[in-house]
Amino acid sequence: MAESRWSAELRNLKIEIVSGERKVEISEAAKKKHAKELRFIGSTFLKEDVITGSLALNLYGLIDRRVGDIDIMIQDPSRYQGYVAGYRYGEPEDGEMKLSNRLGSKIFIELRKGLLRFIPFLKKGRTWEVDFFEAEPKYVAFEFEGREYRVQESMAVVETKCVLEEKSIKRVRYSYEDDADSPKEKHCRDLMCIFG
Repeated sequence: MAESRWSAELRNLKIEIVSGERKVEISEAAKKKHAKELRFIGSTFLKEDVITGSLALNLYGLIDRRVGDIDIMIQDPSRYQGYVAGYRYGEPEDGEMKLSNRLGSKIFIELRKGLLRFIPFLKKGRTWEVDFFEAEPKYVAFEFEGREYRVQESMAVVETKCVLEEKSIKRVRYSYEDDADSPKEKHCRDLMCIFG
């Protein structure tokens, strides 16, 4: 990674991890907290698909926030048809940079199970937005509810987050906009949490 304003913090984090001063591992508490996401991934994607992005950072305990979408790295870009470029990391709207390995996003609907599926006024199920990236990354394997999962190596996810924050620009807010964070603000807040 090129020298950036986060380079010193990245070096310090690597030293803390190597020296054992800081543990970065997937905890049972993190798996339990993100059980819905993991169950969805387990029932929808292949064992060799790799979790990345904010869910990965949450699983490692580096951040603690709600996951807006799920980021998955796959080896075969032709597995799905009709990826949607979308606003996140596709065409650089809102100051986001374009990630060259991003395939696009797809919406998945997780259908209700059991008797709930017969109640007509209930929604069909939860909707998940999944961002796909083409890659064969280094990963860490872990088990949850009898299934093996793969999550991208922690420092690679943090380094990508640093690049995204550097390349993002702060969105101009208008009076009619909600209080949603700009991508730069979100990335910066995550990095501040990671680096302490």
